[in-house]
Amino acid sequence: MMKQWTAILLAVIALTAACGNQETHDQAGQEGMLPIEVSSSIVPESPQAGETVTFSVTVKHGDQAVDDAKEVRFELWREGQDEHEFVDASGKGEGVYTAEKSFSVPGTYYMMYHVTARGFHSMDKQSFTVGGEAGQSEPHQESGHSEAGHKH
Repeated sequence: MMKQWTAILLAVIALTAACGNQETHDQAGQEGMLPIEVSSSIVPESPQAGETVTFSVTVKHGDQAVDDAKEVRFELWREGQDEHEFVDASGKGEGVYTAEKSFSVPGTYYMMYHVTARGFHSMDKQSFTVGGEAGQSEPHQESGHSEAGHKH
């Protein structure tokens, strides 16, 4: 009978110790697995044809600016087009990465940033409109553009 109680007591102690260790491990893992945060901007927000546009992202990991991102680039395309262009960004410090591009054809465009840093990949899409000069009309746009075939 004494052996059974000893075995039960040892099992309870072992279980309690294992649970305590697991909790500590989970807390350390959660802190290390904090995802990156990315905010983006397009300046100017409504550019004119031929005007230089600056695409920018700010990358943070917790409260820290990320200046060592593995990859930061912008994917750009005009509505209705299947062909996408990639423009690599350069680091400006304090977690800020930028790239510049001008667009000669007015219309609706899309920018999707791709950021890989600290073991995470983040991407998000934003639209913007490139205006034409006075008297210039926007080219005919195809409707029903789908990104279903676009791979990432």
